[in-house]
Formats: sequence, C-alpha cells, structure tokens
Amino acid sequence: MIYVNDIYNAIPEVNIKLFADDYNFFVHSRDTFRLSQKTNLFLKQINEWFVANKLSLSLDETCYTVFSKSIVNH
Repeated sequence: MIYVNDIYNAIPEVNIKLFADDYNFFVHSRDTFRLSQKTNLFLKQINEWFVANKLSLSLDETCYTVFSKSIVNH
C-alpha cells in the first residue's frame, strides 16, 4: 500500500482508481490510433515507476479491456 499511494504522481494524465491492494488505470480516446499512442506512453511511464520503486508487474494477474461504442443499423 505504501508503494502505490504515490502512483498518481507518476502518470497524472491517466485516471487511476485504487482499491485496497489493487489498482485500475483508465486511458480513453475517441480515436483508436490516439488511444494506442496514449497507451504506449502510459506503459512506458508506469514501467519507469515500477523500476524506480523496485517492483514488478505480475503479468499472470494483469488484464485489460477495451470498450467501444458501435452503432448497429437495423
């Protein structure tokens, strides 16, 4: 818990929600190319934060979801 409390400072442009010993990051964009760019930048920043705090990311416990609005014509 001590480590993750300052994670807001590492990536201030990303919406972060902390839940006990877990956290969620929310990256959004209307443009999928821009979303990809923002996500890549975010991943570099969060990796730097992990390295600086001598932490590692457990890939087995990591997942992501992409939400999209789509219009269905009937």
